[in-house]
Amino acid sequence: MTIERWRTKKDAKRFRARLVHQGAVIHGRVRNAEWQALEDEAALKKARDQGTLGDDYGQNRIPTFAEAAKEYLAHCAARVEQGDEAPRTYDAKATHLELVLLPRFGPQRLDEITVDQVEVVKRWLYRNKSGPTANRYLATLSGLFKFYRRRVTSPVAGVTRYEENTDAWQAPSRPTVEHIIGVARQSGSRHLAPIVLLCFEIAARIDEIRPLRWEAIDFDWCDRSGTRRGIITWERTKAGKRQTGPLSLRAREELLEQRMRVGNSDWCFPSPVQDAPISYFAINEAWHRVLVKARVPPMRIHTIVPEILAAYPAFSPDGTRVAFQGWTSDAGYRLYSAAIDGAGTTIIPTPEGSPGNASWAPDGNAIYYQLDDSLSRRNIWMVDLESGESHQVTSGNVDDAHPAVTRDGELLLFLRNHQEIYVMPTAGGTERLVHSYSGYNQLIELPSWSHDDTSILFSLARRTGDIFAIVGADTRDPP
Repeated sequence: MTIERWRTKKDAKRFRARLVHQGAVIHGRVRNAEWQALEDEAALKKARDQGTLGDDYGQNRIPTFAEAAKEYLAHCAARVEQGDEAPRTYDAKATHLELVLLPRFGPQRLDEITVDQVEVVKRWLYRNKSGPTANRYLATLSGLFKFYRRRVTSPVAGVTRYEENTDAWQAPSRPTVEHIIGVARQSGSRHLAPIVLLCFEIAARIDEIRPLRWEAIDFDWCDRSGTRRGIITWERTKAGKRQTGPLSLRAREELLEQRMRVGNSDWCFPSPVQDAPISYFAINEAWHRVLVKARVPPMRIHTIVPEILAAYPAFSPDGTRVAFQGWTSDAGYRLYSAAIDGAGTTIIPTPEGSPGNASWAPDGNAIYYQLDDSLSRRNIWMVDLESGESHQVTSGNVDDAHPAVTRDGELLLFLRNHQEIYVMPTAGGTERLVHSYSGYNQLIELPSWSHDDTSILFSLARRTGDIFAIVGADTRDPP
């Protein structure tokens, strides 16, 4: 078995320089084993020379909280560079650690921090901060311990959080939103109704809709069926990424009418007093006035979302339906199935918990999925679509995720703890470890079979996101 790595462009020059210096030749990809060993050895030697790590680093050594915070922030900074984390999120974590958490836990080793100590910090936060802000401090602490979950148990898991005002975050139903839009059209704000409609129709944030320019909208874009729907391009979202989003037919019609209303302005929702988009405060004030007129309980405009927020689609073998994970305000996370055109959306019955990452069986009569239960365990389940009955495929206090079935339906692939790749027969049998990583900062994501079911592709998240392939893994041989 060999491991092939396709390096990202960011690493290309550095690796090419190393290979040329050592007399090797690069042909666009690197056979990983030898060079990865050199890289790991050099990094470990550098750390030991600096006196920051012991001989058992990466295996048994438990860092102090101060050391862990430094490494955790470096990991978060790398995620910001990759576009996987917003800069403001990194700044918030750094502030939480610097102002409160480091002064209290700095010299202690991670395994010496107890639930009682975290409770003391929580009570101090609740006395001096608002409840939601205190919860964000605890979330930063939880994220740090999750980063080291292979070596220590998080004491934050045993700490109850402040109960926030869930009513303020309750997503309104479609009839409620339609009533609000109707009242908004009769109010004095000409921008509120179309902004609320767009938030509801395309699941965009108000701060992504409000500053839109007409040049960012292509009204002539067509979907695969040839229907002219239109598409919006955001050069930079809240997460710092470039993103596109198709319009619904109703959203496209609303925007075309809005363009006629605003005339020659470059902005979709211009301010009446300056050459700029309307301010957030003006929209927010109009929003609360409309809620009073509509006799609707107070809610935040950020909670205007579609009835079902959909993610992680998986197409059926015959291409006629799609299974996906959906979220609603009243039911939480569920699995859904719908026709390709969106018609006939039905709930796929699953046990209590949060299901996701569906994978169809080749005959289209069953779906494999991961399920998070109330005890924070994640296992692989299979549901028979004809009977609606589910049975558990893997078990134990583990984190099994991302199931994928071969095209002949004989083998099931899944991740364990995001560091190990397992394969097992779909008919039942012994799980077999195919490949693993032991580094606490190495996480495997999104495994999939090759077209001929002989190789496994996956992503490894470290300092950069790399794509790997297990070639000739002999996945069908018995253990």
